[in-house]
Amino acid sequence: MNKKRVFVIGLLAFLCIPLSGLALDLTQPIPESKAVKKGVLKNGMTYYICKTAKNEKASFYIIQPTGSLAEREGEYGLAHFVEHLVFCGTKHYKNNEIVNRIQRMGLQFGPDLNAGTSFEMTFFSFKNIPSGNDRMTTDCLLMLRDMMYDAELNDSDIEKERNVIIEEGLLRQESNEELAGTPFSRPIIGDTSTILHCSPQTIRDFYHRWYQPQMQAVVVVGPFDVERMYEKIRAIFEPVPAGTSVVPARAVIPPYSEPRVFVERLDKTDETMNIELTIRQKMLADSLKNTVESVLPSTAVLSLISPIVETFKRLYGKDISCFTSYRKDIDNVPILHFDIRSDKYGPKELLSKSIKTIRSIADYGFPEEIADEYRAEMTDTLEMTGSQVWESNDSVVVYPSSIFKYCLSNFLYGTPIVDNDVNVKMSQILTNDCGFDGFAKQFRQLFHASAPSFQLSVSKRCEITKDELQEVIDNTYQAAVEPIRLPLKKDSTEKVKESLTLNVDPIPGRVVKEKKLKDSDVWKLTLSNGVTVLMHEVDSLERKEMGKNNRIEYSLLSAYRVGGDSKLDELQHEGLSCITKYDFAYPIGYSCDGANAEWTKHDDVEGKFKEIYHELTNYEINSEDSIQLDKKWRENYNAKHNNASQLFRKTIFAPQMNPNKYVPDSIITADEYKKICEGLKIYKSNYNGMVVAIDYVDKKDSIMPLVLKYIGGLPSKNEPTKQNNKNYYINKDSILVEPSVDPESDYYSMILFQEHGLAFTAENYMLHKALEAAFSTAVINRIRLENGDVYSPYVRANIELLPVTHQTYCIFFSCAHGKSNKIENDMKQLLQEMAYGNAITQQMIDDYIKSVYVSGGIYPQGGAASLELEKIINKGVVVDTRTMKLEKVITLNRVRKYLRSLLKHGHRYEYKNV
Repeated sequence: MNKKRVFVIGLLAFLCIPLSGLALDLTQPIPESKAVKKGVLKNGMTYYICKTAKNEKASFYIIQPTGSLAEREGEYGLAHFVEHLVFCGTKHYKNNEIVNRIQRMGLQFGPDLNAGTSFEMTFFSFKNIPSGNDRMTTDCLLMLRDMMYDAELNDSDIEKERNVIIEEGLLRQESNEELAGTPFSRPIIGDTSTILHCSPQTIRDFYHRWYQPQMQAVVVVGPFDVERMYEKIRAIFEPVPAGTSVVPARAVIPPYSEPRVFVERLDKTDETMNIELTIRQKMLADSLKNTVESVLPSTAVLSLISPIVETFKRLYGKDISCFTSYRKDIDNVPILHFDIRSDKYGPKELLSKSIKTIRSIADYGFPEEIADEYRAEMTDTLEMTGSQVWESNDSVVVYPSSIFKYCLSNFLYGTPIVDNDVNVKMSQILTNDCGFDGFAKQFRQLFHASAPSFQLSVSKRCEITKDELQEVIDNTYQAAVEPIRLPLKKDSTEKVKESLTLNVDPIPGRVVKEKKLKDSDVWKLTLSNGVTVLMHEVDSLERKEMGKNNRIEYSLLSAYRVGGDSKLDELQHEGLSCITKYDFAYPIGYSCDGANAEWTKHDDVEGKFKEIYHELTNYEINSEDSIQLDKKWRENYNAKHNNASQLFRKTIFAPQMNPNKYVPDSIITADEYKKICEGLKIYKSNYNGMVVAIDYVDKKDSIMPLVLKYIGGLPSKNEPTKQNNKNYYINKDSILVEPSVDPESDYYSMILFQEHGLAFTAENYMLHKALEAAFSTAVINRIRLENGDVYSPYVRANIELLPVTHQTYCIFFSCAHGKSNKIENDMKQLLQEMAYGNAITQQMIDDYIKSVYVSGGIYPQGGAASLELEKIINKGVVVDTRTMKLEKVITLNRVRKYLRSLLKHGHRYEYKNV
């Protein structure tokens, strides 16, 4: 018998005793991952080799277990300083050659090559490395070896980085009153005096003292032959002699016996109150770290998030929201965490109500109505998953993206490495044997583990004092706790919507034209109301293949509509779910811009069709929708958007149901609101010209009656909705300047676009993407490496097709206050050199082509119907690089010519926030 099955049977046998009986054996071990090979080299270096599936990219990491807490007096900030310096040059990779070599692999500094410093460690990572190239994987290990033991740390690089780190510190400005008096109160980035005045030799001494192999771990993740990779690691790292340093003793935050409160005053422009309540837990003994007990607290909290949210919702509606989690604090101690928010109540009221509610849940449990509902839901979930068998994969890592954090935790804290699927199955077992009531009792133990801390985020203009809040906490904790009494349940917005959709009964349309597209399983149907439906039938073999990717029973609907105020329509239907055909189905949802709806489960297919029909045809903006629109766009307004965004907000902002009344703090008048309502009515009276794509349908005939009734029944007019041909891009070489919310930073973006657009062809699309890649590389080489983290440029290239096809290039960056002029001039100079000089090199072009080939190509994802829809949206063009000879399409001269066209014929729109 399979040993894993034996373990599960045994575990189920002793877990049959309920938690309430206190006889549950929490010491039973959970099997560790067999897909990770761990060991120690002769020089003391720890290694982890994590084998993944064949199609995964490779990642390489080094863990250096000394961060800012290892620094002595006069060294504050050197851990982070060294992190910067090891990229500048090493014995075998001089003058930023490490970054250059990674870029020649088709990768980027940031997403693929990175590092980070925390209190307890520094890590270095090379990610997304093509695993089939043995030379590349060897180079990554050799570069990491040089960075760890042979960094040059020359005087010129040190002097260059001083100001970079100082200005980075101005941007980060770390402070936390709760950590005062602990080793964690010092900023990781250090202090200005040390960074400016410490000698180069002090920095080199720090590096050589701590960067020694017996303290470090190398983590390799990828589809490698484990033994061969072990020999490669041994050959590269084992010759480095061991040192004498040892990992510093761990620092911990001391426990507290009385509730504490801390206040953070922010430059907030909204009135949202935020409270973070944390309760520190006791650390498990080492003997219990890989047992059922180690999983129980997090499983209990995860299982109770929904009933906690529901309890707050039933008590306070949308006035107070609460989200709960169980996670690790900065010193690796687990904490029970609550995030509580309110737009209505002030600090005192919110604090008092939150404490009373959470204490009541912990001491008396949930209101019976909510408890009954979630007991039943838990039972349903177990019935669906009960047939699953705990199968820990013996050969490969199931979730490679998260394996590094497991290895990191194992190396730093001794936490065993457990496959993610084992954790999932363990949660199912605990859910089955502990149940809802058992988790509620576990939650009570967690809540009363120690005194809580309260962190309140308030506006700077809020005059409340810390002593006043402490008095509220003390009084609330001294008051008697009472069970929660829910108010009488009112009809929810969902129930109201359901009652409206019950009466939806459109007159079905008919098919006026039908054909099966050549070389595909897609039917193209033209309905009598002018709507085109693309329907993709899936046969049994294709559905079986989909099952290999966990998509056995998915269905998908997306829609495209030309013209009209699509953004208003999109917001009206934001969160509109959709129709599904199967138990576990990808939703068939609606979106005006062709985006797909969210994952959901729904058994009432016709009911969801009714909901879509109602939402598409209902032009009333009710008060609930008005509130949501108001909140959403007020948030956007406060997020430092430009004038165009403010105007757009004014266009769609709906303050109230009655257009004859005016909300004083809105930026829209009653007449403007009335025009919006009238425009929405006109917009929703004609769906002639809309295209709907439905993918992954078992049989066309099975869903056709619903399609004809609820899609074919949409209102239409004789003429299709016309595209708005207004030219939205009338700014020429314009600059907008607005005040910054953050007085310490400047924000700047430069946007280039082609006014009327180039012809949208597959070749132009690939030139577009190649220019984006070259642009990103050039910006990093010229701006980022010269100025470090003070500037964080980000390049994005878009192709937008409405109202006209045009290409957009955006450069975003932030910098220390008053420093934007230099980088602005550098960026403009760089653009000219890219178009007319040598800033774009043949190597950049070759690297990009190589990265496309290595990644499997850039091509559209989705079902056959979605691809046909994309052809319509993109004027008949669907780019598939698998069939293109990129070396002929993407050349150095063509990319430069493409950029010159943008600079010559397009407009430059610059936006500053200073």
